[in-house]
Amino acid sequence: MENIVVKDNFLTDIDKDEIEKLLTSNYFPWFITEERNRTSPLEDISVLNKSGFKNTSLIKESPQFCHMFYDNVTNSMSNYHKVVDELLLKLDVHNDIIRAKANYLSQNNSFTKDNFHTPHIDFKVKHKVVLYYVNNSDGDTLFFDKDGNIINRIEPKKGRCIIFDGNILHASQNPINWQDRIVINIDLQDEKN
Repeated sequence: MENIVVKDNFLTDIDKDEIEKLLTSNYFPWFITEERNRTSPLEDISVLNKSGFKNTSLIKESPQFCHMFYDNVTNSMSNYHKVVDELLLKLDVHNDIIRAKANYLSQNNSFTKDNFHTPHIDFKVKHKVVLYYVNNSDGDTLFFDKDGNIINRIEPKKGRCIIFDGNILHASQNPINWQDRIVINIDLQDEKN
């Protein structure tokens, strides 16, 4: 699909290892999401049901830990923001950041390969999403059409980055075979705004 660009090997192995080492160290601060046992707000499922989205029975939620690098809503910036700055520099992307965060999902054996978190868009304004996979894992990123059909799925691969239009419904899956799934999620203002 033309609206989803996959970039592999844009970082050196040393760069990939440094990012993974930082985000998996004992000193990197992770925080549980506001909705403690949910990766998505409840109202997102309600909106999907009203729109005729199929397969809402496959939606399954789980706790998620986050680290906020940049948040334009609260005007806050983490001491670790340089990780995001470096990624965007290597990608030659210069759009303004709306929000940048790391997401940590742990292994969840109650998930099947068919389960996924609530499909959503990150923001209602036009935006681009940069999703960087910190480690090898299972727990694909799924993309959906408005009816709920899966139109694409991307496997987490350490050092892989996907860039897509923010208006595409997407969802993550918990890892089943791997211990954890760590991504950096960067929402950028669309140049057309």
